Amino acid sequence: MIISNVQTGDICKIKLDGALLIDAVAKTKDAVTAALGRNGTVELDVSDVCDCDTAGAQLLLMLRAEARVRGRAFTMTPLSPPALRSAERIGLVADAFAIKGS
Repeated sequence: MIISNVQTGDICKIKLDGALLIDAVAKTKDAVTAALGRNGTVELDVSDVCDCDTAGAQLLLMLRAEARVRGRAFTMTPLSPPALRSAERIGLVADAFAIKGS
């Protein structure tokens, strides 16, 4: 998993690239929750996530919930088709990840 993090004004753009599997969850969680602790909007780009296991799917849902609890503006791109298929295999529907803004 490659994580890039760019702060531009009040917007923190985080791009995930690669497989969002259990071994990458802790590092990814730390990067995104740190961004949620700053002022401004967090934009999470998951369009290049090539695979997603149950830990990765749970992380994405947890990040959305954490942003709401903190009152942070949070947007997430739609999952890539391979990652969405992985999430659907474990019983999650596309609507669970439909995060245009909160």
